[in-house]
Amino acid sequence: MKRVLIGGFLSLIGSIWAMAVLFVAGSNLTSGWTTPPGRFMTTVAEMGLSEVFGMAILFVVLGIVIMMVELFRRESSRDGIPSMVMIFCEYVVIMLIRSEIGMKKKTMILLTAVLCASVGALVMFLNRPYKPVSFTVDGDQWSAKTVDGGSLLLELHNDNKSREWSIVSEPETFVSDYHNIAENISEFHIIALEDGNGEMVFQCVKDDGSADMYTLGLSISRHQKTNLQIDSITFKISGCLKQGMEEKLTETAKEPRKIGNAQGNLQGMAIYFSCPFVHEDSQWELQIYVQEDMLIDGELTMDDSCRFLIQAVSGEDSYVFLDEMIQLGIPEADIWEDEQEKMHIVLRDVRTARYKVSDFVFNPEEKKFIGSDVLDGEGINYIGTTGK
Repeated sequence: MKRVLIGGFLSLIGSIWAMAVLFVAGSNLTSGWTTPPGRFMTTVAEMGLSEVFGMAILFVVLGIVIMMVELFRRESSRDGIPSMVMIFCEYVVIMLIRSEIGMKKKTMILLTAVLCASVGALVMFLNRPYKPVSFTVDGDQWSAKTVDGGSLLLELHNDNKSREWSIVSEPETFVSDYHNIAENISEFHIIALEDGNGEMVFQCVKDDGSADMYTLGLSISRHQKTNLQIDSITFKISGCLKQGMEEKLTETAKEPRKIGNAQGNLQGMAIYFSCPFVHEDSQWELQIYVQEDMLIDGELTMDDSCRFLIQAVSGEDSYVFLDEMIQLGIPEADIWEDEQEKMHIVLRDVRTARYKVSDFVFNPEEKKFIGSDVLDGEGINYIGTTGK
């Protein structure tokens, strides 16, 4: 009976450990994996839980074997089959309870203490703080160093200000929140926003007017649900622009954008501000949504980043102008009508490293907004405003 109890407690301890690992790893699945071992086992290995998961499986199997051997002990002896498994399990049992366990109360107290200690140790192990990894990568004209795992300091050589570096495009996984320009180095501070892979395009303009395009590639992983870690860094030239080609690139970027009727994803969002108005006898409303957990009593409590969604709604039609995670900034929108009574919605996307103004004009025949960038300042150093 004692051996059956011990086997049951071993299986229970192993099951608790295994369920804890399944819950923690299942809630923080990695974004990149190979098969084998698969997504789940790759996550377990990255989180350093392989040993705990292996011990949990071992405890479950060992407990089941002990119970099965004890329950079918008579049948095994009757058949004359020498049970080496039973001998081994009995040896394990003796080692586990070799102290005097003559009384049932002592047995229960001991096993309960072992169970509590095991669960407590597992909880402490799973709740241990994540330790970010920092490393440095050097190139011919650049150097990158990770800071606290989730941020990056990129240094680009200026050659005595003979080169001018700027950011052309940013991915959704990371952004640059500020940069400094010294005599020989342009320094960009980059922070991770989401796990995954992304590429940021830089433009390097030389004294002769020619320009080179460079691509910064980052691979970002998520640990313990809230910690982002930059795992790999690449920085390479992706193209060259001769004199006059910059104008073509600018013209391409200024092609009209069309925004049609589409429903925005409002899950986890709350309305922050709305402006109702009437256009051509139709009721409209311009709305700004933010993350629900960022609103307290109707006031926006800004963190380093926040998801914003700006849309115009008329009846069952909705037009989404912006839906993204914004770092250190609050976008705004204005409505006005021109002399031809055409409706304009102007989007102002202001951040620490961007000042972008886009004008969208409503086309009632196509039921679309046709937009273009009036002002697009990338890689700027935003100082402040007279507004709120």
